[in-house]
Amino acid sequence: MERIYAAEVVTATEGVVLSRWSGSAVKRVDAPVELLDIFPTLCEMSDLPIPSRVQGRSLVPLMEGPVARGTHDGSISAFKRTESVGRPMIGVQLPVPLAWGYSYRTSRYRFIRWAVPKRFKASTTFVDLFDLETDPGETRNIASLPSSAALVVTLKADAPRSSVRCMLS
Repeated sequence: MERIYAAEVVTATEGVVLSRWSGSAVKRVDAPVELLDIFPTLCEMSDLPIPSRVQGRSLVPLMEGPVARGTHDGSISAFKRTESVGRPMIGVQLPVPLAWGYSYRTSRYRFIRWAVPKRFKASTTFVDLFDLETDPGETRNIASLPSSAALVVTLKADAPRSSVRCMLS
């Protein structure tokens, strides 16, 4: 059975080490970043201009010192399920043989909207919400809890304006 889902274990990118100066101490930055950020970071580190069409943001400010927040409020990932499989954590079957999962991860939460292709705005979608602070293994979907209703609305609104935003709204 295929087990593709948008959990932290799947979307995290570990081991990217960028250092502007040889011999500088390695620093772990706990902020949402995307792989799109690596190219503009390398450009800035090499004193090259960052092309205007590049979507990422340089990580140099995060590397050079304390900043109030990261370059992004959250990061986005997209996943495709190629067969009708249950949602791994709660055993619910997907309504059709193919679905896309769009994940928006902030420093504390992962919000996932699962959608059926060509019907992204239809009622054939459902959401997952995980509190990574209290549930780092993403085993308890809190999206349907009454106490999470306002948070789901907020995370939908906070999703970055990108081609994926329409899928998360």
